[in-house]
Amino acid sequence: MASNPARRILKFDCLSGISGDMCVSAFHDLLENAGLDADALISVIQAIKDTVTTVSGIEVNFEHVMKNGFAATRMELDIQEVREHVDIDAIESNLVSCMDAAAIGNPGARAFAENALDIIVDAETKVHGMQGDHDDHDHGSVESHVHLHELASADTIVDILCVTRALELLGYFDEHMIVKVHAGPVSTGRGSIKTAHGTVPVPAPGTLEILQSHGIPFIDGPVDGAELATPTGCALLAAMNPDFSGMQVPAMAVAIGLGAGKKTFESVPNILRLQLLEPGVQQGTNENIMASYVESSPFQASVDEVTQVTIVLDDATPEDVGYLLDKSYKAGAREAYSRPVHMKKSRLGVEVVILCAAATVQDILGLWMEESTTLGCRVERISRVVLDRVARTYQIDLESGEKTFSGDVGVKFIMIKPDRESSVVTSRPLFKIEHDDLKNIAETLGISIHAARTLVEAKLREFEEFAGN
Repeated sequence: MASNPARRILKFDCLSGISGDMCVSAFHDLLENAGLDADALISVIQAIKDTVTTVSGIEVNFEHVMKNGFAATRMELDIQEVREHVDIDAIESNLVSCMDAAAIGNPGARAFAENALDIIVDAETKVHGMQGDHDDHDHGSVESHVHLHELASADTIVDILCVTRALELLGYFDEHMIVKVHAGPVSTGRGSIKTAHGTVPVPAPGTLEILQSHGIPFIDGPVDGAELATPTGCALLAAMNPDFSGMQVPAMAVAIGLGAGKKTFESVPNILRLQLLEPGVQQGTNENIMASYVESSPFQASVDEVTQVTIVLDDATPEDVGYLLDKSYKAGAREAYSRPVHMKKSRLGVEVVILCAAATVQDILGLWMEESTTLGCRVERISRVVLDRVARTYQIDLESGEKTFSGDVGVKFIMIKPDRESSVVTSRPLFKIEHDDLKNIAETLGISIHAARTLVEAKLREFEEFAGN
């Protein structure tokens, strides 16, 4: 389904890497600067202290510090806990209990926190040789406990749930807010570090697994012998499913959060920068006009971007063009059509227009450049407004004379916004019956396709959702 334009954008600048505590620090700074309740993060930490039985005390303070001449916020966290052998079920149970205690009830927020933890667990179990789905493992071995011992620390839950609460305050889980996340490449550091498993290269194996499995781009450096990106930091970033392709829309900064890491480096400020942005478009632009329609439309609509490939031919037969149009659909085209054009030297030609996703463009170009007579194709990105739709299947029985039909019929609906259902008056049809199904019914009953449509529409009106349509 097409995506609506963002009302807010979160942008991560990971020049000095990303860790769980840096994320929490940056979000605290951002909330404070945006005039939101930054102390809500402290309340989450208090709930964790009261819930996790192995924790006897937590002291937390968000301090304003200087890193290479830049002011930033640093979370100082001191957890007094007894490390016990625990399995993954216990870790996940602790997370759920802490969410309950911290009143994190939004289903999207809870799913985000659970996903972030799963990303860490999946990475660690994979790199440490516990193959398969982590829910199916025997975690009783000493080796397993070594790795789970590292995951079980309460500070992992602190990082995950503080970020979850911050995102909740920023409207990230509000389906009407539409908060999109962008990020630049993650700096990982370079060289090697000492761990409980011995000396390992940077990025550490668990971190590298998360970067690889979630398609997060990263760069070496800019610090030697230091781990700048941690599994928790990368898991939190991955759980937000950020766009790494760069922001393609103008935006205005609303607030900035700077989260300081524990270490200080000479070559780079050890800071994670987080920007809260709002898309800014000039009045009267296409983007603004489309966004305004989506907002005001009685129908559920969205703005979509597609790639348009245009080919003009003056020496191809209609049969050849039709053949290549069919192949274009098989190659992933969303729309493909042709229209007559009058070309230079009074030649009659045909213009072919293909709409497709960016990932499909290379296949479409290869098809038309190699199998048609064209000498070139135009490629451009276009925006469009589309009505959201849903497909459903209905089982119906029909009779015509002595012939009968019994089977499934596919129907596509356009959707009315829930708050507009009682007030929308429109003469346009709100559903469409799949043509192939109508054709099958017409042939089975030996009637025209128009008669088949009339029979099917009458039968469909027996279903509640077709009342009044």
